[in-house]
Amino acid sequence: MALPRPVVPWVSLALTFFSLGLPIYAIFRGSETAWTVRLGWLFVGAGAVLQATMIVAARVVFRDNGVGAGLCLAAGQAGLLTWCLGAGGLVSRLMK
Repeated sequence: MALPRPVVPWVSLALTFFSLGLPIYAIFRGSETAWTVRLGWLFVGAGAVLQATMIVAARVVFRDNGVGAGLCLAAGQAGLLTWCLGAGGLVSRLMK
């Protein structure tokens, strides 16, 4: 995607915040949750479905090209973090 040169640092900063800061904050907030086995499996299932769906969409719909494919793959990474959070919640139920 072509952007005017003066805008590039601001766009880079915003993308860095969303791709690094937001997931860390989400995991921090998720650690405060009173996890149950059902909630853990819900997060694992929803995250896995989101990740798989976004990868397929990037490959089939956008043919791994362009901004749409990049956005789908970024959403797929959000799915990865979601199911990892659920897996961590499930592991926390095993520990006393």
